[in-house]
Amino acid sequence: MPPQTENPKYEIEPVDDIGTYLDPHLQRTILRHCHRIPGRACAGGESSAEPSAVEVTARLWDSNQAVPGLQIVTTAGDIVTGTVAVADIQTVRDNPNIRSLKGACPVAPALKISVPEIRGEQTLITSELPPGSSAINGAGVIIGIVDAGCDFAHPNFRSQDGATRLLYLWDQTRTQDAQHSPAPFGFGTEFDSNAINAALQSADPYSHYNPGAEAHGTHVMDIAAGNGRVGGSGVAPHADLIFVHSYSNDVAQSDNLGNSRRLLDAVAYIFAKARSLHRPAVINLSVGTNGGPHDGSSLVEQGIDNLLDEHNRAVVIAASNAWEQKIHASGRIPAGGSRSLTWELPFDDQTDNEVEIWYSGTSELRLTLVDPDGAAVGPFPLGTTNLLKSNGVKVGAVFHRRDDPNNHDNQIDILFSPQLPAGSWSIVLENVNANPAEFHAWIERDDDGSSHFSDADNDSRFTISSIACGKNTIVVGSYDATTTGAPISGFSAEGPTRDRRAKPEVSAPGEGVIAAASLTQSLVAKSGTSMAAPHVAGLIALLMQAAPQPLTIADIREIVFSVARREPPGGNNWESRYGEGRIDVASSVRSIVAALVA
Repeated sequence: MPPQTENPKYEIEPVDDIGTYLDPHLQRTILRHCHRIPGRACAGGESSAEPSAVEVTARLWDSNQAVPGLQIVTTAGDIVTGTVAVADIQTVRDNPNIRSLKGACPVAPALKISVPEIRGEQTLITSELPPGSSAINGAGVIIGIVDAGCDFAHPNFRSQDGATRLLYLWDQTRTQDAQHSPAPFGFGTEFDSNAINAALQSADPYSHYNPGAEAHGTHVMDIAAGNGRVGGSGVAPHADLIFVHSYSNDVAQSDNLGNSRRLLDAVAYIFAKARSLHRPAVINLSVGTNGGPHDGSSLVEQGIDNLLDEHNRAVVIAASNAWEQKIHASGRIPAGGSRSLTWELPFDDQTDNEVEIWYSGTSELRLTLVDPDGAAVGPFPLGTTNLLKSNGVKVGAVFHRRDDPNNHDNQIDILFSPQLPAGSWSIVLENVNANPAEFHAWIERDDDGSSHFSDADNDSRFTISSIACGKNTIVVGSYDATTTGAPISGFSAEGPTRDRRAKPEVSAPGEGVIAAASLTQSLVAKSGTSMAAPHVAGLIALLMQAAPQPLTIADIREIVFSVARREPPGGNNWESRYGEGRIDVASSVRSIVAALVA
């Protein structure tokens, strides 16, 4: 049996005035808004008593029916994004047209030998096509990049006459010039090609938009579509570009890229531009986060899947760099049994720490926490929300939510503030049901002070990003193209999804990839699955150009996967880190052209 509570060191304060069925991020926003727990608000609320809006994603029964209090911005089938006043969260959630309401959470960047290694050089592609074939270089296709920092002045994103290759740049972070926000989104500043070209002709091209010297997005975009005026070409050097500098409402985290709600806005924006221009489009998302159900049921994943119902649309996502970070634990607890996880909090960490646990809605677990000195606090039963106090100070919260509306599973969310003692905490899970209970636990991403599970509890499977578990997105792992044998990168995350689907699907070079350096006319080497994903986005742009008719997402997946190289990973079966294998650009393009000739 787990330790029992009655401990004077800690107090539990039940929260009885907020629906425990609410998304824990929204519960947290409400509590922080009225100063009932400390810290920043993950879901977009302010730590203030003044009225404020919260970023949300919702699933509706009828997307044509308005919900009072919900200001809708983007619609993707039955999934919408928008804002809700903090004071209205409960009322909006209780509206009969709301199936699910989620708060937005931060996402962060996941980081040319590589193009030849994937057989993507233009000369090689041309040599493998029938004589007289048109050049396959991405012309006429839009590559969308959602990331942080776009150096539009870098030579690799400009044509021979110096004009921009960017059709649009939407800076979601810019609050000035609101009159230049793109419709219907109503925030940020949009620059079209005319505005970008005017900036390029000015004395200071960065006076209205400065990407920053460490811009992640500049490097990512060059891999997908750089024209090679400096260094080697990207995979689709003649593609047109749309860049969205993703919005972040969480200034407390310097490495934060944006939030999940506005990520869906960005995808919808790029596809809408492509639709208006009657052009194919592929979008690269080199971003990720750890917390979430990891079964494709999150509203952001469902929304992206809905947008991929249109032909000639694809979304590529980095698998994440979490394989070595000890952020996942899992297990099966027998009826009446218990399992204790060791959660290591670093001693120099001044940030919040969070663990999210998901388990079947047909099971019931009871949670108890034990601090590094052996003091127990709990239990925290299913269907409750509780604040955690130490010496009268609120230092955390535990949300134990029943029946998530999207997958009907139960969810535990443990939030610790920096005031709690560092060291080895125990998370004790007791199965109070008559059936065995399988659980999965993830530590939320925190690049400023990451905690981890013990070596004994670490399970490096199921570590792909929680936004990378959708049904139709293409998720990419990383291997080292600079090393003989192209071994998988030590950081590259491992599948499958929690519902046992095969992700990542393919892999591409992601170590020491040399591409454009922001605010320079030079190159820089970076590593990460962030660098692997845009190789695949560029490949898909070539397929869209070469295809004789619009491709469905199923067509695209089949072409990319069917010719993936198996040496490594070897064998004929999906592999949990390489996926179906290493991409082969020339063979993928040849397969489409051969079918056309036949």
